[in-house]
Amino acid sequence: MFRYALIAATLVPLAACMDVEQTAWFAPDGSLIISVEAQVKRQGWDMLTPEKRAEYMCGEPVASQITGATVEASGETRRDVQVCRYLITIPDVWAPLPELPIQASMEDDKLVLTMGTLMEGGAALNDFQRMVLAGGSWVLRIEGDIHATTGSLEEGGMSTSRTVSITEAREAVDRPGIRAWLRTQ
Repeated sequence: MFRYALIAATLVPLAACMDVEQTAWFAPDGSLIISVEAQVKRQGWDMLTPEKRAEYMCGEPVASQITGATVEASGETRRDVQVCRYLITIPDVWAPLPELPIQASMEDDKLVLTMGTLMEGGAALNDFQRMVLAGGSWVLRIEGDIHATTGSLEEGGMSTSRTVSITEAREAVDRPGIRAWLRTQ
């Protein structure tokens, strides 16, 4: 249920432009934390029925369990945007995560974290849909002591990011993603 709610929330389909930030980091206890914040223009959000909004778990704080993870969700209505927040905690990053595009592995002495957008792709968009989604971005970020990355290494080497357009994320057959090699202590 949550998987579809999260995907739906990040799609608030074609009603207005949106921006998403998805950040992953390791907590001191070794669990992987993924924070997702989606901002959707209010005119699109307001077009949805209250029942549809509730499906997105984007209102009152809600906790949900998905295979191998727990999720806390909440939302905030602002004048111009609806903000949907999700905090995903994965206690065992080595266990398979069938519902999430996240994978951890070891290469030499480096922890490798691969993370894709939480939006399922492969959709054929028409010109109107592309126009509505134009300008929306999805930022993928991994924080930690980064050794190497497929994204842009940010100052200090403690963060890497990749930005893709919402259109690219929606149309891509393989989810756009980022990979980082982290130094372990």
